[in-house]
Amino acid sequence: MRAINHVISVAIAKGKFAGLGGDRDVVRQARFIRQGVRFMTTHSDVGFLMTEASRRTAELRKALTQGGDRGGLPLAAAAPTV
Repeated sequence: MRAINHVISVAIAKGKFAGLGGDRDVVRQARFIRQGVRFMTTHSDVGFLMTEASRRTAELRKALTQGGDRGGLPLAAAAPTV
């Protein structure tokens, strides 16, 4: 932490933007921003994609268990036969 604090203070003293990545702890992220960090990666691209994909999948599963547009029928029973 001392090294991070040192880099932030030196960057600010030299008129540069301090950046930080790889720390997912929200409390520490907020502290670094208050110290002067102006660029922060809060998650990876894959992490953001997985979070949203999981949320959407849960939403779809909830709709299926509640019947959604299929009138409460199980998915297979509501599918048209050919």
